[in-house]
Amino acid sequence: MSGPTSTPRSTLERAASVQRLKAAVSARRQAREERESTKGKSGEIQAAASLQAANDEVSARRRWLTWVVDGDDRR
Repeated sequence: MSGPTSTPRSTLERAASVQRLKAAVSARRQAREERESTKGKSGEIQAAASLQAANDEVSARRRWLTWVVDGDDRR
C-alpha cells in the first residue's frame, strides 16, 4: 500500500511510462486528424475505429502511469 511519502517503483519505470503515454497521445492526435479528413469518405469507419483504439490506449497508459506512481492499493 502506498502513502503520501512513498516513492514511485522506480524513476526509470516512471519515465518510460510517461514516454509511452506521450506517444499514445501523439498517436491519438494523428488518429483524430485522420478521422476528420475521412468524414464522408470510404475510410471513415476504419478511421473512427482507429480513433477509438487510440482513445483506449491513452486511457490505459494513464491508468498504468497512475499505478506506477501511486502503487496498487488493492493488495
